[in-house]
Amino acid sequence: MKKIILIIITILLFACENKPKQKIVNPLGMTFVYIESGSYVMGPKSQHYASQPREVTLTKGFYIQTTETTITQWREFIKKTGYKTSAEIDGFGWSKFKKKYYYEYKNHKKIKGLYWNNPGYKFTEKHPVSMISWNDTLKFISWLNKTYGVFYRLPTEAEWEYACRAGTNTHFYNGNLTKKGKELGYINDSNLDKIAWYGYNSSGSPQPVGLKKPNKWGLYDMYGNVKEFCQDNFKLQIPIENVKDPLIIDKSIGLVAYRGGAWDDIPATSTSSSRGGIYVKKSTNLCGFRLVKDVAPEDYK
Repeated sequence: MKKIILIIITILLFACENKPKQKIVNPLGMTFVYIESGSYVMGPKSQHYASQPREVTLTKGFYIQTTETTITQWREFIKKTGYKTSAEIDGFGWSKFKKKYYYEYKNHKKIKGLYWNNPGYKFTEKHPVSMISWNDTLKFISWLNKTYGVFYRLPTEAEWEYACRAGTNTHFYNGNLTKKGKELGYINDSNLDKIAWYGYNSSGSPQPVGLKKPNKWGLYDMYGNVKEFCQDNFKLQIPIENVKDPLIIDKSIGLVAYRGGAWDDIPATSTSSSRGGIYVKKSTNLCGFRLVKDVAPEDYK
C-alpha cells in the first residue's frame, strides 16, 4: 500500500514539475498567461466571419500577452534601436476622426505627420501603441528576441480566437449581441460595454489598456481599443480542411489578418470571430498588437 501511495505522489510531483508557469513577466513589463492546448469551434455565430465554422485543434500550449502592447513598451524599442517606422518614413499615417455624433466616423484619411508618438489623439504611456504597420511590429519582435533570447511572435488567427473565447462559443466572452437581427443597425451593446472600448463608449480614440473586465483567462481588451495584428495572411475564405494548428502564409496576397475590432467599431464587427485584412506597410491608429510566446524549457516550474 505504501508503495502505491509513493508512486502516486511521485507521479503528481512529476506532473507539477512539468507544467509551465501560469504567468510570466518579461523585462519590458509585458505580462503573459499560459493557454493550454485544446480544440474549439472557430467562427460560430457571426455574420462577419467569412468562412464556414469548423472545429480547430491547437496541439501546443502557448503564452499570450494579457494586454495590447503599450506606448511605454514600444518606446523602449525605439530608444534602444533608433528605428524609424513606416509612417515616419512615409511622412503620413491613416486616421479616422469623430463627426458630430459619437457613432459617426469620417472615412479613413491620410494625414501628414502622424506616427506612433503622434497618433492623432491624446494618449498616456498606458495606451496601446498604434500608427504602426505590421512590418514595424515584426521589427519590434525581432529586436525583442535578439535582446532577450526568447522567441516571441504574433498569434495566429486560430490562437487569437481560442484565447479570446476562453472556452465560450457566444459572440463575446460574456454573452451574445443583445439585439439579435439588428446587429448592423445599432451602435451600443450592454454586454460589450463591460469588456471593450468601441464606437459607442471610446470617445473617439483608444483608451489605456486593462480598464475593462477581462475574460476568465485574464486577457483584457480582446475586443475594441485597437485591432490586433495576426501572423496569417488574410484570405476571405479560410480552407475548411485547415483545422490543425491552422496558419495561412501566402506573401503574394499582400494583406495580413487582424482581429478584435477597434475603438470606432459597432458591436457586430467586434465579436470573437470578426476579422479583416490590412496591407503590411499601412500605418493606422486603428491597429496595434499583442504578442505570443512559445513555451521554453525555462518556463517550467
